[in-house]
Amino acid sequence: MQQSISASPNKRYAIKVYSELLKEEIWILSDEEMKREINDNLTTYLPNEIEHMKKNKATKDDIKKIHMVKKTFPGSHIISREDLRKVKPERANTICKSATQQSQLKYQ
Repeated sequence: MQQSISASPNKRYAIKVYSELLKEEIWILSDEEMKREINDNLTTYLPNEIEHMKKNKATKDDIKKIHMVKKTFPGSHIISREDLRKVKPERANTICKSATQQSQLKYQ
């Protein structure tokens, strides 16, 4: 039986799971602030990211690629095209610059 993971303003959680597909542990967090409370470098997923992958019928290969991006760019998020359109252009530029800087630091 599949259950939906949904964020609740009253319930915060951090669930560490081992993914057979990804062959590593990941965190499923109720909200972004939980990341600051967890002191490790595992990749994190929010409920809306998991729902987005399910809604768009992400394949196993898609999930592996998404995971690689999230590992390469810690703090990155899966967002829909609709949400991307809502991002102000100056914020989008900041996001891109930040991701580029993180990538450069990681590989220096």
